[in-house]
Amino acid sequence: MSTLERILRYALPRKSLLVGTGIAQLGQIAFSLLIPTLTKVAIDRGMGARDLPFLLTVAAVVVLSSLIRGVLWQHVIYGYQQLGMGVSLFLRDQIYEKIQRSSQSY
Repeated sequence: MSTLERILRYALPRKSLLVGTGIAQLGQIAFSLLIPTLTKVAIDRGMGARDLPFLLTVAAVVVLSSLIRGVLWQHVIYGYQQLGMGVSLFLRDQIYEKIQRSSQSY
């Protein structure tokens, strides 16, 4: 059994948290890639034409994208921490149960 299969076996009981965290991670990556693209558009189109309203709009979208990315990143961190804690508690309970079932000579 590969390591990834073993990890997924422990994480699958928390499927909704796993899927939600994965989607938030993809969203965070998308917003991280959006900001340099917006900067390029602002420089190419806004600076060349000296279009101040366009530059202000792009700046507002960059700030909004950064805020959304931060919220998504917080969700990702929380989700991964909850997954890690859940798997750790599950493994701890399994170890304690195995020790409790062992004979006294163990």
